[in-house]
Amino acid sequence: GGVTLVAVMASVLRSWWQLSNICAIWGMAILLVVHFAAIESPSWLLNQPNGVERAKDALVAIAQRSGASEDLLGKINDSVIVSDVTPSNAAPSFIDLFRTRAATVKALSLFFVWFTLSLVYYGLSSLAANGDGTSNRYTSLAISSLMEQPGNLAAFIGMKKCGKRLTVVSSLTLSSIALTVALLFDGPIRQVSLAAGKLTITAAFAAVYPWTTLL
Repeated sequence: GGVTLVAVMASVLRSWWQLSNICAIWGMAILLVVHFAAIESPSWLLNQPNGVERAKDALVAIAQRSGASEDLLGKINDSVIVSDVTPSNAAPSFIDLFRTRAATVKALSLFFVWFTLSLVYYGLSSLAANGDGTSNRYTSLAISSLMEQPGNLAAFIGMKKCGKRLTVVSSLTLSSIALTVALLFDGPIRQVSLAAGKLTITAAFAAVYPWTTLL
C-alpha cells in the first residue's frame, strides 16, 4: 500500500526532498486521525491507577467495532475486572526483560525473530528499489510492495485459524525455503521465489507485531 504509493510518487517527482515533505505531511495527517480514532490498550489501562473501568470501556468499544453480539457485550458490561497489578513508582527498564529465566528466553527469541524479519524484509525491499539493471526500479519496487497485500491477508487468516505462533513460524520457514531457491536458480524462477519470499516475510512481520505484545 504505502510503499507502492511512494514508488509511484517517486517516479513522478524525482526529487527526494519533495517526496520527503509530502510523506511527512501525509504521515502527520494520518497520525492525527489515529490519535483521536484509536482505542487505548486495555492491558495498559489496567496498569494505571483507577484504570479498571476505563479498561472495561475500552473492551466494550473494541467488541462493538468488531461486530460482537449483544450477548457478548452484555457479558463484558456485567463482568468484574480485577487488576492484581499494583502500580509502581519504579520506572520499567531494559533489565526487566532478563529478571527471570522465562522472560529471558522469550526476550532473546523475539530479538532473534525481529532481527531476522528486519534483515530479510528490508533486504528484499532494498533489492527491489535498486533494481537488477534490466527493469525500471520504480516498477520493481511497486510490484515488490504489492506482494505485501496478500501477505497481510495470509497473516490475518493464519492468526485467526491457527494462532500467532504457528503463523510466524510457518511464514519464516516458507520464506527461508523461497529465498534458498532464489539463491540456487536464476531467471523467472528466481523472480517468483523472491516474490514468494516477500509475501511470506510480510506475513511473518504482520503476525509478530500482535504476538510480541502478548508475550
